[in-house]
This record gives sequence, C-alpha cells and structure tokens, in this order.
Amino acid sequence: MRWLKPFCIVFLAVLFSCGAKDKVVFQDFQTLQGKQITVQELNSKVVVINLWATWCGPCVHEINSLNALEKRYQNNDKVVFLAISNEKTSRIQRFLSKKQFTYQQIANNTFFETLQTGLVSSIPKHYVIDQNQNVVLFVDGAPDDIQEQLASAIDQAL
Repeated sequence: MRWLKPFCIVFLAVLFSCGAKDKVVFQDFQTLQGKQITVQELNSKVVVINLWATWCGPCVHEINSLNALEKRYQNNDKVVFLAISNEKTSRIQRFLSKKQFTYQQIANNTFFETLQTGLVSSIPKHYVIDQNQNVVLFVDGAPDDIQEQLASAIDQAL
C-alpha cells in the first residue's frame, strides 16, 4: 500500500498534463482539393479544427451542424475551417462523394496525431485557435450543442 500514494500522484500529474495544449504550432497543409494552406495564412486567422473519421458515428452525425457553422462564417475571411483525418485520401473522397462536409479536408496528416490529447485517442475533437495560436476552446466528443459552443468561441476570438 505504500506504493499507492506515489502512484496516484504520478497518475494525476500525467492525467492533467494530457489536456488540450495552450498553443498550437501550425504546419503547411495541402487539402484534398490540392489547395496549399500555409503557416503564415493560418497564423493570422481564427482556425477551427475538427478531428474526425469516416467510420466514426458521432463524427458523421455532427457533420450537418458543422456545415451550418461553416456556412455562418463563409463570408468572413478571418476564419478557417479544417477537418483533419488520419485516413487515406481515397477513403475520405469516397465518403465525401456521398455526404458533403464543407470544412477544408486534410487527410493522412501527422498533425492529427499532434492534436490527439489525453490518455485515450478519441474522435471527434474540436479546437478553436485564435490569431495568436492560443487554444480558446477544446471539445472532446460530439455534444448536441457543438455548433453553439464553436460559434461562441469563434466570436470571442474575433
């Protein structure tokens, strides 16, 4: 039993260190449509990121809400919406041929693993990152009010 207290302290330290990162360091991306998105471009915008997969039921279920959110800000060039999956491009393209997802799509990218946080890698995950690369909102999962949560964070970051 003497080992239990030190174990709990170490476990809690690891648990709390695995939360959302305070700052995000972007990299250059190429979307599925071939568009280049540069670090310089992202560093001056509010960036909304969705980590998702085609096989993830909650991810697919929330797409309509995320599309409505993207449409709400479509005329605001200070907001960028990125959907990042660790799946192969061909699988995502097959999925998108049947269901529209209007975020800019990035496939099979190491940035996906960079943003995975916590003791369990799970999806969906949502980030809102301000112009200073600070994470202003992190949501793990697919709550029913995801559109409202993201919109509130975007409005505050603008």
